[in-house]
Amino acid sequence: MKNLFVCGCSFLSDDTKYPSQPTFLQQFAQRNSFHYHCLARPGATNYMIRLQIDHAIKRKADFIIVGATSSDRLNIVVDQLGWRAPLAIQHFDYTGYDCSSEREFKDQSFIIGDTIANLLEDRYTAVEQTTKEAIKSYVAELHDIGLQYHMDLCIVRDGIRKLLDSNIPFIFIPGPTTPEQWLWTGNHLWPKDKPQPWDMPHGGAIIGNHNPPEAHAMFLETLEQIAFDMEILKK
Repeated sequence: MKNLFVCGCSFLSDDTKYPSQPTFLQQFAQRNSFHYHCLARPGATNYMIRLQIDHAIKRKADFIIVGATSSDRLNIVVDQLGWRAPLAIQHFDYTGYDCSSEREFKDQSFIIGDTIANLLEDRYTAVEQTTKEAIKSYVAELHDIGLQYHMDLCIVRDGIRKLLDSNIPFIFIPGPTTPEQWLWTGNHLWPKDKPQPWDMPHGGAIIGNHNPPEAHAMFLETLEQIAFDMEILKK
């Protein structure tokens, strides 16, 4: 069976609390006989997504779907054991998010990557109060989301080029990076005239990936059409 790997944040993740509401990616894998590996995790940063791409390539994926994310996020080292390299996606905390990606890695984590809001509100992973105060000061005095956006573009572009070099079939969903010109990615790009998960075309949902079943049905139709056009699927 061929392997589908999914890289991204909450919008491409699944929610194990709602098994009766499979995502468009889970449905695609089941309908087209792919073994589904979800590396996406709520709150993931673009740097995490870049490392997810490395992991999918290393695992010799047959097909990869990647979604970029927003720049309102931070990566924080939570121990003081000194420099370690190379970094890999298993070094990021995946616990506590109720998604199947928790099962993809043996936990070797010493880094938290998450949205600023999640870090401050303890929505998924608790951080020390001193760390929260440092985050507040950093956001108030130093963090510029516009600068971070351009830094994230460099990270995302590097990941897409790595995928192009790998010759592994992939689809890129730009999400919050849509204003960037991604035409150079060719037929790997999600069509601009089709809603993508971040658009939430049927409104939000309580489920962790934010979209209700009606939206996932729409995304599934688009995904299968792209896969047919790329000859990943045969009509």
